[in-house]
Amino acid sequence: DNVSVGGFTPIYVPFSSLQLIKTYKSMGEQVNQYRLNDNNIDFETLNFISPAKEPSMIRVYQTIDLNHLNLSEKFLDEGVGNYKVASDIIFDKQHKVVGLVGRSLEGVLPETDFTIQIIVKPVPSQKPHANIISNHGHAFTGFTIEQNGSSTNEYTLIYGDGKQWHNSSPFALQHDVTNYIVIINEKEKIKGYVNGKLIEGLALAQGFKKTVPPLSIGNWVNYDREFNGEIIEFSISDKIPTDKDVTDVWNRIHKKLN
Repeated sequence: DNVSVGGFTPIYVPFSSLQLIKTYKSMGEQVNQYRLNDNNIDFETLNFISPAKEPSMIRVYQTIDLNHLNLSEKFLDEGVGNYKVASDIIFDKQHKVVGLVGRSLEGVLPETDFTIQIIVKPVPSQKPHANIISNHGHAFTGFTIEQNGSSTNEYTLIYGDGKQWHNSSPFALQHDVTNYIVIINEKEKIKGYVNGKLIEGLALAQGFKKTVPPLSIGNWVNYDREFNGEIIEFSISDKIPTDKDVTDVWNRIHKKLN
């Protein structure tokens, strides 16, 4: 059942099945499990230290107090959906728990023009193709913002138009500082900004082809391209910002978070 937490009512986040620890796991692999209590979310991380049918592991427990998370300050337009991330928990604009970083989040993009905005702080080490945000589907549908292969903290926008995949020119994100990404799909043309500046080579003429899979934040649908770092806030809007709008938001973010 839903419970009231700090004046808002989050959804129940169930623990993953404990059967996970009885299947074959690679050495160094992690499994995260979660449970929502009256005033906190309990995290249990299983760190596998031997590859076996009954693997040896180290359990790490962490409790997040929901009443003391800073959810008040937001930088991005609410639009269709505005989401604040704290301690890897995704909250909507009503402060309701709607998901977890690295897991799929139900939601759809507007039918026509839309803007995706992300405030993100990468760390230096990333795995190949680390996904910041994705609704990558089959048959050349959906999109992803992901690391450009093994080029650490160099990212690209990849999307399908229903017939083929399109890759933007790579763009860099600074590690250990806050970055602001804006992707705009307007009249089936795409452009993007990083930290208030237009990304050269990101102006693509073909529009997105929508897909069925929900958005995944900090990973993609197969859960093996996790992003390493902090996703602070993201927004999906049917409003198209001007150059000045983007610059103004970046100046606020940079002043407050860097």
